[in-house]
Amino acid sequence: LRRSSEWPVRSQDGRILLRPLRSYDLDEVARWMEDPQLLRLAFGTQQDDATVLRMCKVYLSEMDAARSSILAICTPLEQLLGFFRFSFFQNNGLRNARVGIMLGRMEHWNQGMGTMAVELALQFLFERKGCRRIELDTAEFNERAQRCFRKCGFEPVPRERRHPWMESSDQTPKVWMELARERWKKRVTTDQR
Repeated sequence: LRRSSEWPVRSQDGRILLRPLRSYDLDEVARWMEDPQLLRLAFGTQQDDATVLRMCKVYLSEMDAARSSILAICTPLEQLLGFFRFSFFQNNGLRNARVGIMLGRMEHWNQGMGTMAVELALQFLFERKGCRRIELDTAEFNERAQRCFRKCGFEPVPRERRHPWMESSDQTPKVWMELARERWKKRVTTDQR
């Protein structure tokens, strides 16, 4: 993320851009995370307010330490709308990524911003970072997120194909989704016609 010539990455219509998350962005993110309901959606949990607020403090310190794997989602004037977090892992010798997204400015929800941000981030991860497969999880109750991910080409991972590490101590039911590079490429090629 350090090469300044790569940034920002802009959506085709110019409504949003991605750039590396900066330390001063964390103040804005911390303000969003004062809302327990937003945190429940972001963390995919139905736990009580006190628990999600404790989770938030840990998450913010993790974000500060891992800024090199977080993209800020911004307006063309660089107003922060949210962030896209990713981590790489190897599977069968190939680079894969696990991702998550949060749009903290609720006034921008239901305008396609999340879908645009995910599509831009997928392009970055597949083309620039050489990922072969991308996976994510969201709470079963977060239907808005699931619709967004489906629009971007993600498919649910059936329970019988889930790995043991896909289970957590949180009892909130999760939906795991994945997208292979080949499927993404085919979808992008079809959309460009």
